[in-house]
Amino acid sequence: MTDTTDPGQRPRFADEAAQAAKSAASGAWRDAKHGVREEIEHSKDAAADGIERVADALHEGARRSQSDSDAVARLAGVTADGLERVSQALRGNDIGAMLRGVESFSRRQPMAFFGIALATGFIAARAMKASND
Repeated sequence: MTDTTDPGQRPRFADEAAQAAKSAASGAWRDAKHGVREEIEHSKDAAADGIERVADALHEGARRSQSDSDAVARLAGVTADGLERVSQALRGNDIGAMLRGVESFSRRQPMAFFGIALATGFIAARAMKASND
């Protein structure tokens, strides 16, 4: 049996098949990116809500403990204000830009970044403990 297909048709058919595969892959990639972006946005909003709750707990703890220790109450209030700004920034900014900013800061000031992370963790733990009491 001999092939009666025009030899000029094969490359065009292969090009069309390759283009169709490329288009399908591009669409699948675009859909996957969109899904991941939506999930990140949802997580970002949930993180902003959590940070806002911690800030509220810190404000409440600061109000309760003002008579015990004014310095601690002021520190808690300042920290709560900062956390509220972080929460608002999370809601209002693109996650990619924020990550680039944090990465840039951590590379320029690694000790300050570590100190801030440590202090934030300590204060958050204290606030959670205070809110459970």
